[in-house]
Amino acid sequence: DEDLTWEQFGEASMRLISAMKEHDWEEERVDMHVDFWMAIEAHPWQRSPRAHLKRALLLYQSQQRQRWHRALSTLNTWSLSELNQELLNDAREEILDRERSQELENLRKVRNTCSSNDTPTNITLPLSAPPSPLLSLAS
Repeated sequence: DEDLTWEQFGEASMRLISAMKEHDWEEERVDMHVDFWMAIEAHPWQRSPRAHLKRALLLYQSQQRQRWHRALSTLNTWSLSELNQELLNDAREEILDRERSQELENLRKVRNTCSSNDTPTNITLPLSAPPSPLLSLAS
């Protein structure tokens, strides 16, 4: 779920609602999921220009929906319809950590490429270069 685009998320949620109804889910549970996904789509982060906040919303909905389904057999279920800002913040931090890790990995790759034996390590530049021909045209 967390790797979906917003368009895919919207399509997937509609298909899940249809499947829930086809398989005779309790109306209360279907409505809760509808409310949950509507709350996700209405959250201020969804309209943010910062892409990581949108990804955090998708991660949060994926995590919480999976947790809720696992808890069904334990009688410890809760309503998904009210978003938990603390858990949303945790999802945001997880997304930022992933981004930082990816950036570090990319830097390591660049560093390893630059330090390979094929790259010259001692380039000598002249201390004084001859005047540029363009300078003589400017006079």
